[in-house]
Amino acid sequence: PFTLSQLAALYHNPELEVAETFVVQFVETELRGGDVLRHPLYELLTSYQRARTKLTVNNKDLGTLKQECRDHQSLLWSLDKCVVTEQGECQDGNPVEASHEFQTAHFNKSSASNLSRCLCSIRDLITESFALNAYTCEVIKLQVDDYIQNLLSEFSFLPHNAPVSLVCEMVPLVNSQTGQDLREELRRAISVLFTFQRRPLRDEGFVADVRTWLG
Repeated sequence: PFTLSQLAALYHNPELEVAETFVVQFVETELRGGDVLRHPLYELLTSYQRARTKLTVNNKDLGTLKQECRDHQSLLWSLDKCVVTEQGECQDGNPVEASHEFQTAHFNKSSASNLSRCLCSIRDLITESFALNAYTCEVIKLQVDDYIQNLLSEFSFLPHNAPVSLVCEMVPLVNSQTGQDLREELRRAISVLFTFQRRPLRDEGFVADVRTWLG
């Protein structure tokens, strides 16, 4: 492969001259955090992830309580088989015997008490914690959507086949921001999204949402 000096002699590329600067900047901002951790989008995504984690715990607890309810419900009634046999004598003097089989149900007060306790726990979990965390997730997700859409709207004039290496002069002055300012803001937002993509997260729903925002 050619050295940097050989490449510079054969092909003039302004970005190649500052490649080392880009590498240092990438290490500082992407791998060590830098401004990413203080970015408003990072704070929103962190809050969204925490709310989803709480909601996941709620769902797990709710599933456990539902299973306990089913277990106690299956023990609520117990059926016993009973047989009643009567003997008698016919008019001709011969003995006769008749049997009747039936079932009796017995109510288990202990299981009923446990079932009532589980149902109360489900009610409290849904009304006090589950509903709040579900609402928080939806609100923060809408806030992230709004943030990204507002940012992308600044670049709505760009064609779909615009070059990846965006030239600052292509971006007009918007809301007193220069093209370089807007490009830098977009770059930081993308960096924040990729920060979460690089993490080993178990929440597949959160990962899918981040990929959707990147798309």
